[in-house]
Amino acid sequence: MPFSDPNLLVAFLQSVPPGDRKRLLSITKVKAAIHSQPHHLESFGKQNASAYRQQLMECFAPTDLLVMPELFDESREWDLGIFVSTIRRAAHTEGPGLADITKRLIEFCNLHIVDTSPVPALSTRLFTRPSARRRS
Repeated sequence: MPFSDPNLLVAFLQSVPPGDRKRLLSITKVKAAIHSQPHHLESFGKQNASAYRQQLMECFAPTDLLVMPELFDESREWDLGIFVSTIRRAAHTEGPGLADITKRLIEFCNLHIVDTSPVPALSTRLFTRPSARRRS
């Protein structure tokens, strides 16, 4: 199997220009491979799988990933955590406005979180820089 070492795949993606990485996400077979990747990464152990997956997803612009939540494996809690990290990365970079990011967070919560936590409080916590949270 090509790229059986996750580090090789990350190194390859980092060598690809950002515009080409974005175009990769439009290819159906690439999207299917990215979605199924968490299952294969677990052969390295769950903790390692999460770290490898995080590295891979950080190769792509967070705004490109947020418009395709189907890239994340909803059956793995740790991959949903990476989706939340992606939302946070998007909130701290230029790109979509806070309203768009909040909309995606609400969609995520409606699909995957059975908690009754108030979303505005959750989105405030996610989008507040850590240094600002320490002061309050």
